[in-house]
Amino acid sequence: MEISKKKINNNEALSIFFSSIIFIYFLYGFFTNENSAGAGPYDFELIWSNLQLLKNNTFSNLDSILYNDSRPPLSYIIHIYLNPLISNKENFRLSTLLISLLVPILFFFSLKINYKNFNNYLLLLFTSIIMLSPYFRTTAFWGLGENYGLICVLSSYLIYSKIIKDKIKRDNFKNYLLILLICFFSSLCVYFDQKLIFIP
Repeated sequence: MEISKKKINNNEALSIFFSSIIFIYFLYGFFTNENSAGAGPYDFELIWSNLQLLKNNTFSNLDSILYNDSRPPLSYIIHIYLNPLISNKENFRLSTLLISLLVPILFFFSLKINYKNFNNYLLLLFTSIIMLSPYFRTTAFWGLGENYGLICVLSSYLIYSKIIKDKIKRDNFKNYLLILLICFFSSLCVYFDQKLIFIP
């Protein structure tokens, strides 16, 4: 029994170690301006110019010919009104990095709901693997908008799981509130990234 417990502790220690290495590598990529998926700095310059355009006059510039993005401007509007770190490019990039970290966190809780008996440290390692994805990394490092859509997808899934799990225990008001939240987050997916139209 003691050997088995020691083995479990060794597995947990390894999971924590590798998760930490992945996280450090993720931060290293940000501070070295990694561009693993390609076009990150170029896209960032477009995003930064769009942000400055809408920051000057949000509503009158929504249909400006200078606005250069295939996505709706929701992420820009949220940054302008809710993000205090948009004064310069580096602060803006840092803020999008921090927001992107919600993806592995929400993914962890999504897995935890479905695999309650699974070891938390192994789940942590599984969710850390996202931070190795060149697509996720470039999006997080260069202020691109794809990760916002993923945050809404995972939020929708968490709420959906809560509805399915606690359906019998909840009264009508809480059911309606959860349904309203799932409609809200699943709709936001599309406003952040049209590719996610299938989610709602």
